[in-house]
Amino acid sequence: LQTITINNPVITSISTAANNLCLSSPPNLCLEEAVYTTTASFPPLAGGYILAYQRCCRNNTILNLTTGQGATFTQTIPDPSIATNNSSPYFSTLPPIVICVNSQLTYNNSAIDIDGDSLAYSLYRPYSSPGGGGGGTAPPPFPVVNYSGAFSYTNPITGAPALTVNATTGVISLFPTQIGQFVIGICVKEYRNHVLVGTHYRDFQFNVVQCTQNIVSSFSMTSGVNGLNGCVNTPIHFSNSSTGTTNFLWHFGDG
Repeated sequence: LQTITINNPVITSISTAANNLCLSSPPNLCLEEAVYTTTASFPPLAGGYILAYQRCCRNNTILNLTTGQGATFTQTIPDPSIATNNSSPYFSTLPPIVICVNSQLTYNNSAIDIDGDSLAYSLYRPYSSPGGGGGGTAPPPFPVVNYSGAFSYTNPITGAPALTVNATTGVISLFPTQIGQFVIGICVKEYRNHVLVGTHYRDFQFNVVQCTQNIVSSFSMTSGVNGLNGCVNTPIHFSNSSTGTTNFLWHFGDG
């Protein structure tokens, strides 16, 4: 068991804009990203290596986990007999920081593998830390997080329809219906010649908020005869009460 200390991370601010151009996220949200980088060398080892970063203290405001949960983020270097000169897959984009409640989310969570290995995506149960919310470090097997209520790693967030992950493309689909913070675990398995080389884990937090609708499509209809059932040659009047734009396209489906 070896400990590597990495100092002086590169810290940048992350945009908290909503993933939907028609919606605006609440103001005064702040998020930063810290990237720790180092180079380390290890001799070839039967069974490979497991890299892990462990810490305490996930947010106690997370709804789908019980309080007092830690976190372990882990990656493997495979046994040399399985793969040599291997690079793990990496996710090409950051997940959306803010998700708007009652709004469809389609997010491309695909990964890139420079070795050309086959990739398969699935949900997984994120890891806690050996001391839970108290932190601590320890070798595997790593403890897993505890869920609250009816939540689970396959049902980590309230939605209708529920969250799904395309096993081939990694695309996440969700229509969230509850405001709050939810931890999601998604992993990508790396196969070479039909042999599992390793698994890359991604554990992040979805923040579901009430967004402001920038563009609203709205209109009402009235008819002088028989309400909106109408009659042949009876006009129906449309009143446009849309907001947020100066350009409109009307389509009545009559060809």
